[in-house]
Amino acid sequence: MKPSFVFAIIFGLLVPLSQGYLIWVQNKVVSGTLTAASATLTNLTGNWTWNKTPEISGGMAMSDNGYHFEVPNDIQSYYLVFGFYPFITDKWLGPFDNYEHKCWHLHGDAEYNWQVYPCE
Repeated sequence: MKPSFVFAIIFGLLVPLSQGYLIWVQNKVVSGTLTAASATLTNLTGNWTWNKTPEISGGMAMSDNGYHFEVPNDIQSYYLVFGFYPFITDKWLGPFDNYEHKCWHLHGDAEYNWQVYPCE
């Protein structure tokens, strides 16, 4: 085997691993509902302002559309915040160590009647 070929294989295996871990959100909520999730460095319960408060990364989608976002490898731990539009109530989870991909399931039918739990 040529050294350049071996280097290409090793590089190809290492680069995807160095990008970060994904947070997947399964969005199983009432039709027409917008949800969002963000990863943050601190728990700001009661003080979260969507699209204004700094975040590590995040995503959003309408009902029945899953989404994902990435937490970079240089972040050692993070919190997650989930919300339904118009974002009156938020749900905070964490802290989580950043060592693997995670999946969360959103389920609910109203602003105050929704749940977040790990995917099975």
